[in-house]
This record gives sequence, structure tokens and C-alpha cells, in this order.
Amino acid sequence: MGTEEINLTGDFLIDEMKYEKVIYKKCELLNILDGLLRLCDKAECLKADILYEGI
Repeated sequence: MGTEEINLTGDFLIDEMKYEKVIYKKCELLNILDGLLRLCDKAECLKADILYEGI
């Protein structure tokens, strides 16, 4: 099962000269990834592209 929180490395913070730490709740991160998977499936069916412009 693992932990309830997942620690990820985010962007490099040039002012602090280190990478930011990003903490997600496992269920929240899984929901985000599930939504991305559904978006990819839809784009594949429609033979469409997905344009990512950052967060």
C-alpha cells in the first residue's frame, strides 16, 4: 500500500539554489494521473494532439 503522502522533486529554485519539494496525497496524485490517462486515451481515439503549455 505504501505511504499516504508522495514526495516529489519540483522545479529548481534558482534564488535558493535547490529543488523544491512537492508533497501530494496519494489519492490526489492518483486522480490526477487517472485524468491524464483518460485524456490520452481520448486523444488517441480522435487521432488528436495534446498541447502542454506548463502549469
